[in-house]
Amino acid sequence: MNFEQVARLLTDEGKETRYNGEIIKEILPPYSNYHEICKVGDNWILNLVVVDHQNTPVHQQIATFTSEDSAAIYFYIDRLSSFYSKKYVRKFIQEQNDLDIGGELFDLPLLIAAIERLKIEKFFSNGVINLKPMSILLNNINETDWKICFVNSNMQILDESQILDRMDALFYAFTNTYLLSLLQSREKELLDQGEITEPFSDGEYIQFIA
Repeated sequence: MNFEQVARLLTDEGKETRYNGEIIKEILPPYSNYHEICKVGDNWILNLVVVDHQNTPVHQQIATFTSEDSAAIYFYIDRLSSFYSKKYVRKFIQEQNDLDIGGELFDLPLLIAAIERLKIEKFFSNGVINLKPMSILLNNINETDWKICFVNSNMQILDESQILDRMDALFYAFTNTYLLSLLQSREKELLDQGEITEPFSDGEYIQFIA
């Protein structure tokens, strides 16, 4: 990927992004913090630009890249994840009040109901005995402790979370499962359109759902 392509793809999705040949940045309302990548010497620097209530914007460096390709794909995955979280995940949670997603009443049956409503069951593994490729694993360790993990296409369990309580584990299992399904769908579109030539890596999937 390159920055011109990333700016076009994100803008086409509804996430306005501009690239002027030197800097790629997301376009947000005035006085909003935003992300940008600029070239400094032989490296590309990802910054969070803090402008809210600041007379002079403050650049907080987040990451450094040694190639445009690695910087561009990181920016694409990072900003698309944020955009999809607001456009799809948050919207679904707000509209499906009866599920109480993230609330005290949200339990395993309601998690499964939410996943079934979205028809994304293949992206969710309920326990290690039900492991599926390219899924989010919800692992109930004992009465109080839970973990969630990413399962790749080779059925390898990666990116195991820290110990979570029930409420957090169920909420993250839902949001991560939904995000995983969204990126898989977008990946297929990009491959079909010739925008990318190979699937996203495990690391890029993990970055997207984090």
